[in-house]
Parts: sequence; C-alpha cells; structure tokens
Amino acid sequence: MLAKEEYELTVVAEYLPTVLTEDETRALVDKVVAEMGGTVTMQQMGQVIGAVVKEAAGAADGGLVSKLVRERLSV
Repeated sequence: MLAKEEYELTVVAEYLPTVLTEDETRALVDKVVAEMGGTVTMQQMGQVIGAVVKEAAGAADGGLVSKLVRERLSV
C-alpha cells in the first residue's frame, strides 16, 4: 500500500510548479531593486513585491518575497 502512495506522490510532484529557494528569491529581490535604481523606499515596497512576483511567474512564495523585500529595504 505504501509503495502505491509513494508512486502517486512522485507522479503528482511532476506536475507541481517548482518553487524558488530562499537564495534564488533573495537574488531576484536584489535584481529588481537594482533595476529600480538601487535606492527604493519603504513606500515603494508594494511595487518591488509586485515586480518580484511577476518576474518569478508564480515560482516564488509570496510570504517569503514580502519578508525579503522588508529586510532589503530596512538595510
């Protein structure tokens, strides 16, 4: 029974979208901030998050993006 469930999990996993790692997401945040001129204010946080999510095309965790953008802008 367990073998069947493991097989089903591997089949389903093939169809799930890949998710960016924290390091990949951080690199994408840095890239977007750099493209926006490198100096981004907290008021532009929504714009940065939107741009990162759009560029990631569904492969980034929204909560992680928000966390990393907040960290990046508070530095």
